[in-house]
Amino acid sequence: MTAPTGFPKPPMLPNPKDLCARRTALKIHHTVMANGLGLSPTDILSIEAAALVVGHESEKADFYTYWLDRLERLTKEQFDKQIARAGAGRRFI
Repeated sequence: MTAPTGFPKPPMLPNPKDLCARRTALKIHHTVMANGLGLSPTDILSIEAAALVVGHESEKADFYTYWLDRLERLTKEQFDKQIARAGAGRRFI
């Protein structure tokens, strides 16, 4: 049996280990994410690159993953408030 035509395909979810793809799917710039986490933009890019290395673990990556998980579950209103805080240079709460 084939799938019915005319239905949109479900969106492709990013690989859970691909932190950059997850952040990008949320439309969060790396500098805003850095503000929200209290890290530097360079830290964010380094964490994202290292997360794709098999077997790599770090506390910062775990912290980043925790916040991505949390941001992905927020309502639009809650999400917008968190992003506004980070956009103003403040940490996520």
